Amino acid sequence: MSNHYDEILLEDARREFVREYGYWLDVPIRIRARIKDKWGTINYLTEKEVSEFKYDEVQLKKYAYPLRVRIGDKWGIIDYFGGGEICEVKYDDCYCFRHGNPVVVRIGNKWGFVDRYTAKEVSEIKYDEVDNLLGKGHLASVRIGNKWGAVDYDTGKEICEIKYDKVGEFFGRMVPPWFAVVQVGNKKGLIDFNGKEICEIKYDDVKLEIDWHDFFEVCIGDKWGFIDENGKEICEIKYDATRKFRCGYGAVCIGDKWGFIDENGKEICEIKYRIVHDFARQGFTKVQEFKKVLKLVGNWQLVEVGNWQLMDRAGRTYNLEPDGDDRDKEVAIVEGHVISVRWGWSIQIDGDDGY
Repeated sequence: MSNHYDEILLEDARREFVREYGYWLDVPIRIRARIKDKWGTINYLTEKEVSEFKYDEVQLKKYAYPLRVRIGDKWGIIDYFGGGEICEVKYDDCYCFRHGNPVVVRIGNKWGFVDRYTAKEVSEIKYDEVDNLLGKGHLASVRIGNKWGAVDYDTGKEICEIKYDKVGEFFGRMVPPWFAVVQVGNKKGLIDFNGKEICEIKYDDVKLEIDWHDFFEVCIGDKWGFIDENGKEICEIKYDATRKFRCGYGAVCIGDKWGFIDENGKEICEIKYRIVHDFARQGFTKVQEFKKVLKLVGNWQLVEVGNWQLMDRAGRTYNLEPDGDDRDKEVAIVEGHVISVRWGWSIQIDGDDGY
């Protein structure tokens, strides 16, 4: 390395990979160097200067490949690859989200967004706080006073009114629709990716998970039910517990007994089972029924249970019998077909697993 430089910082110089554009890129090695009292960046292999040597400080953070730079008491961002200024060095503070866009900037005690590709401010510098990304899409949560909302940081557009006490992360499939839980006071509801409230903000709890399947579990008091993507309650909010829909059916519980409802909210079977598995893609599930309580032992019940049964989409049940050749497998005959159920919950129909 040339003696032209008064100081060279090698820590964190060898970058491994950076996630960009949906695939992994090899990143050229950049290191920080100082000439007199000014800092810049150079290419470690070619020793060529990448940025101007005019900064009082250059900060290099792992995975945040746009670099923070300071001149006096003002901060900006330079490009890790080309050395150009992504964000003018004029802000009281600035930083990048992990993947590099957007740049979040502060003037005084207000925050806003700058697009790293155009170096232009895409929103007013008016927010009291900017939180992290909201999962799907180009969204971040923002706060004005004690109220939260969501902003598209590519355009600076507020997708919803800044009126919520809390805005959760957006979840959904690879493409919209995506949904997030919002809270006003102690009540919760859902908004979609366009900021539209799809249901009244009236629930005590709303379950929204990464792998949700068309319906959301909602709670009023201590009772649970389901709403669809349009906010319609598909069933009465009357169950003591629910499980998310799988393959078109959701498990519901009253007391300590379980059963299933379909996508129209209709109970396909009596709510009477001790244990129910989720429906498999082949259209079957495995259930076990209570028979009777034999005796009470303290706070415990000693119960007699029935054998495991196979249930179809219509709620009909079929006896499962042990497979003599395989102790981990049980079989049932359904309309002339041999349904095999293996321990660990995998199903085959006439030897075919359905893939």
